[in-house]
Amino acid sequence: MMSNALRSFKEAFEIQGELGKLVDTATAESQLGPDWQLIIGICDQVNVAKPEGIRDAVRSLRPRLKSTRINVQLLSLTLLEALVKNCGPELHLQIATKDFMGDLQYLAQPGNADGRVFRKVQQLIQAWGEAFKDMRRELPLFYDVYQSLRAQGTQFPPFDPSLAPSFVGAHNSSAGGSSSREARHTPTG
Repeated sequence: MMSNALRSFKEAFEIQGELGKLVDTATAESQLGPDWQLIIGICDQVNVAKPEGIRDAVRSLRPRLKSTRINVQLLSLTLLEALVKNCGPELHLQIATKDFMGDLQYLAQPGNADGRVFRKVQQLIQAWGEAFKDMRRELPLFYDVYQSLRAQGTQFPPFDPSLAPSFVGAHNSSAGGSSSREARHTPTG
């Protein structure tokens, strides 16, 4: 019989579940570029996953964002953007946490990341800050991190609305999923 402490320790160091493994595959160092079929497949699975599966996917993304490999970071940001654009409130709740947004805030400060990673993180924080500002009560950190960086003097590029998620009923439906595959939003540049 395994104690709760030992079980928690074991779970913390075990390979992630199915969604975590897919995140690792989509962001692998060996990937030459985004695998859109895999990324959209991950979005589809997140949209039907139980909360544990969604946490698993997000938990798997965090170390990928902290990688010392620029291509892994960029692939992770591309996947993250696709997830936020194509998945519902359950995923957004897992992203809009102090730890996750803190990781992004760190990367959005000058000198903490490669220029491409820095710019992409800034674009995402800005897009989410704008897109989620009317949902500050439910998801305050998207807006708060954006405003905090602005208050610190961070210069953001001109806002590009195409980077922001659009909520086609995702936050209004109890299902929490996105709409049909045809309504998919893929990340930009």
